[in-house]
Amino acid sequence: MRLLVSGGGTGGHISPALALIERLKQVEPDTEVLYVGTTRGLENKIVPDAGIKLETMHMQGFKRSLSLENFKTVYLFLRSVHHAKKIIRDFKPDVVLGTGGYVSGAVLYAAAKQHIPTVIHEQNSVVGVTNKFLSRYVDQIAIAFEAARNQFTEEIETMTGNPRA
Repeated sequence: MRLLVSGGGTGGHISPALALIERLKQVEPDTEVLYVGTTRGLENKIVPDAGIKLETMHMQGFKRSLSLENFKTVYLFLRSVHHAKKIIRDFKPDVVLGTGGYVSGAVLYAAAKQHIPTVIHEQNSVVGVTNKFLSRYVDQIAIAFEAARNQFTEEIETMTGNPRA
C-alpha cells in the first residue's frame, strides 16, 4: 500500500498520524509512506526522526480577523494545491489521510480533485476549520469523540478514537 499522510503545525496533528503509520506498518510491513507538512511546523523534526520521508510546502493559516494577510493565505493555498497535485502524481498513493492543520487542506483537496480515496481524522471534540472545509470533499471522516459527529454536515463519520503509539 502507498499512503500519503498530511497534517502539521502541532503535535496534536502529527502524533496520531505517526501512531497510525506505525500500526499500519505492523499490519502491512511493505507499506510505503510519504508525509506532507509545512516548512515551519514541528513535523520538520518529528517526522524524519521517525524514519518517514517528508515533503514540505510553504503555507500559512487564515487570520481570524479581517486582514490583508488572508489574501496571501489564499494565494499560498492555491499554489500549495498545485504543488500537492504534483506530489500526488509522483508518489501515486492508494489513499491520502489528513490529520488536520492547514497543510492538510491543500493536500486532501488536491487528492479529492484527482479522485484519490481520502480520509480525514478529527482528533478533537471541536472540529477544526480545515477538517470542516475538507468534509465536503473527502470520502471518509474518522472521529475521536462523539461530540464531533454533529459538527460535520456530511454523514460519513466513523468513530475510531485517537490512535497512539
